[in-house]
Amino acid sequence: MKKEQEVVQQIHDIIRRDNLQIGDALPAERKLAKEFNTSRNTVRNALRKLEAKGYVNVRRGSGYYLQSKDERLQIDDYLRENRGVWTIGEMFEARYLFEPSMGSLSARRIDGRSLAELEKCIVRLSRAIISNQTENFINGDVEFREILVKSSGNRIMDAIVLQWRSAGLKALAVFSELNDSQKDILFADYVDILHALKNRDPQRTMSLLQTNILRFCIFSMQYTDVVMPEIILEAIDQQNEDTGLERN
Repeated sequence: MKKEQEVVQQIHDIIRRDNLQIGDALPAERKLAKEFNTSRNTVRNALRKLEAKGYVNVRRGSGYYLQSKDERLQIDDYLRENRGVWTIGEMFEARYLFEPSMGSLSARRIDGRSLAELEKCIVRLSRAIISNQTENFINGDVEFREILVKSSGNRIMDAIVLQWRSAGLKALAVFSELNDSQKDILFADYVDILHALKNRDPQRTMSLLQTNILRFCIFSMQYTDVVMPEIILEAIDQQNEDTGLERN
């Protein structure tokens, strides 16, 4: 983690520790540099990052003042700093543990407009599968999941899904290797997930998303050299026992 990012986190800690409220002044640069045992220039750079995101504002000749207490900024920063070292296996592990629960929440909160957007998305996915257009399929899958997470109404979940998008794009490239039967199975997943959302069925939505993610894991192992975490392998074997989902 870069030094400026460490200072950003330390500033967040001070805001919580001192219970600063919107409009309160932050400690002066000199004081922060002494407390963090770093240079004023490093502190200034960290404060500028927070200012650029609307977290603090600067008043010339006066100092920095708290403008927002949106904790999502901390999550965004951490994920952005670390996403370059993620593996495809880690991405699938995170999605398997996280995305089904997010889908369950979406099933409780999704509105008619989002359902209509998902229906249009499925039409585009169908066309991409029929015409064997990998790029359009990838874009359709990403759009489907982004609509789904936004429907959850949870901004933190939205921020997390956005950050692993680049790793997800690489994983979806396996679509070009699939046979027609495998593509049809994937398309059926999207349709079933949409029906579960329409029926406001959180448990069904969660189960379908788990199966869909594991299916992508199986295809990735079949056509690439990606290494899956043990939790994914165990989940595939369990699904195989329960539903016949097989690991090749």
